[in-house]
Amino acid sequence: MDLSLAPIDAERFPAWRARCHAEYVADLVDSGEDPRSAERHAQASLAQAFPDNGPTDDHAVFDLVHDVDGIVGYLWIGRDSSGDPASW
Repeated sequence: MDLSLAPIDAERFPAWRARCHAEYVADLVDSGEDPRSAERHAQASLAQAFPDNGPTDDHAVFDLVHDVDGIVGYLWIGRDSSGDPASW
């Protein structure tokens, strides 16, 4: 099984962001947050990470591509919100 990373470009980013948003809202609701609050929380978090609605120097997104099955997931690498500039 061979896997590779393919950067998600600006053209594909909106679809990825929508998927990520929906998954994050579902995770927040599953953890006990009410749906309306989860929606606001996810929107604010993604807006902070991607203020220009695309990958940034501090947040990069890649498709995880399997050599036979195609895209099987994604990897989001970005700084966390702890305030530690060395923390990702």
